[in-house]
Amino acid sequence: MPLHFIEQMSSVLEAPEDSAWFDAVSQLASSWGFGQVMLAILPRPGMRLEDAFIRTNYSSAWRQSYNDHNMAYFDPTVAHCTTRSSPLIWSPELFATEQQQTMYEEARSHGLRQVLPCRSMARARRRACCAS
Repeated sequence: MPLHFIEQMSSVLEAPEDSAWFDAVSQLASSWGFGQVMLAILPRPGMRLEDAFIRTNYSSAWRQSYNDHNMAYFDPTVAHCTTRSSPLIWSPELFATEQQQTMYEEARSHGLRQVLPCRSMARARRRACCAS
């Protein structure tokens, strides 16, 4: 593993509590060109999506709309992250249904243009999204 990556990760790994940790994650994502970050963790299989541990710097208006419309249940990135461990680059083709297309357009209106969701720690069903 390149030393530069280890140096970049040190502030994430050494954060004393969750707000400092998320700040470090956000700064790291920003250094990679992503201005917005969301991390959602479902600690056990079968847990309701509404009960996920979420840390994000997405706009509160976008998060409110996302929650109000239960978008997690038709968001193709959520489906991807709960079943695969590979990253997924957002593209219009991912959003096949009318609901998904509406979600995609609304997300773009809130500044999400390039989204890179990735699932980590497969057993814990953790999901991180970086957006710019």
